[in-house]
Amino acid sequence: MKKNRTLLVFLYFTLVLVIICMFFMGCKLNPKEVEKKTEAQNSPDDKQLVGLWSKEGPYGNMVDPSTGMSTGSVYNGEWYLFRDDGTFRHVIIGCGSIICGGVVAEGRFDARNGNMFFTNCKESWYPNHTRKDQKASYRDKPADSEQASYHLEVKEGTEILVLGRQNYFESYYRAKQ
Repeated sequence: MKKNRTLLVFLYFTLVLVIICMFFMGCKLNPKEVEKKTEAQNSPDDKQLVGLWSKEGPYGNMVDPSTGMSTGSVYNGEWYLFRDDGTFRHVIIGCGSIICGGVVAEGRFDARNGNMFFTNCKESWYPNHTRKDQKASYRDKPADSEQASYHLEVKEGTEILVLGRQNYFESYYRAKQ
């Protein structure tokens, strides 16, 4: 039993590592599908959003110094990467009793007057392959365009992106370089 649990934990962390590596490697969109946005075409709102935003907050230790073990959530995470060419990458990683895996969405974004538009979206699903009860993996599946309201806040020197969709709001913290 302990051996199976150790194997599952190892496989989960391997999956998380692969998805995070894919996230940081960057978005390779087909130039025929997405027209390149020049620097002159970027709105001032787009430029404010460029960078990495995370649901992991900037407060608290992510690693316990006495044990070296993670103190943050190892079961989920969510990140947005907005690039100055107008492309974005959205990664969600989660593992629970119903679902375990990661989703990577890529496409274009345009932010104007408190509204953000996500277009030319494609989505990929990377399930934990040790769980047979999940939907099969897929890559670059066309996804619906989305719209969200947004605003930026600064609290205690930390930039926060607040995205609003339908009846809920989510906060993302700018990752420090």
